[in-house]
Amino acid sequence: MFGLFKNETPEAKLERLIIEDLEEEIKIALKEVKGNDFLAGFVIEGAAGYVYKSYMENAALMAISHDMTKEKIESIIKNATNKIRIKYLDNPTLIP
Repeated sequence: MFGLFKNETPEAKLERLIIEDLEEEIKIALKEVKGNDFLAGFVIEGAAGYVYKSYMENAALMAISHDMTKEKIESIIKNATNKIRIKYLDNPTLIP
């Protein structure tokens, strides 16, 4: 268990952390709608947007701390967000 993520690249580690944050925020939001499918779509999109915006606003600082370019960080954030949106929504509009 402890060596499970030992060989991860910095990019993969950052993407995994973003996905974990996205899924945690979605789980919190879904508890509020209590099974209403119509509202679930809205809260999933809202939660994903909230986390996406938070990370994108701090992309420059993350680039410094993770020793990557800002463009690389933004690409990782977009890819992670799109993966989660595809996982939880049927027909999401992907972030370009």
